[in-house]
Amino acid sequence: MLERLSDLFRKYLELRLEIFKVDLQEQAQKLFVKALMGFLWLFFGSAALLFFCFALAFYFNHLLESKYIGFIIIGLVFFISLIVSLSPLVRKKLANRINQYFSQNKE
Repeated sequence: MLERLSDLFRKYLELRLEIFKVDLQEQAQKLFVKALMGFLWLFFGSAALLFFCFALAFYFNHLLESKYIGFIIIGLVFFISLIVSLSPLVRKKLANRINQYFSQNKE
């Protein structure tokens, strides 16, 4: 009787370990897929933004009858965006929003 109980308990532990392994593998796959999708969104989003900015710069060049003013305007927009995003107040607000987003997704 004790031997049978011991055998059943061992099988139970083996099954629990197997379930844990499968769950861990599923979570790793989900994380990999999320990371891959994030990378693809970043890549294609960056490419789209780059082409849009080139098109806008060429359009401004055409409107202003210049070869480079449109690119300077677009460059200044990005530079001002960089300066604003590096300000401590904006960085703190952005960090708080990112933390809130990830804390909401955990639940």
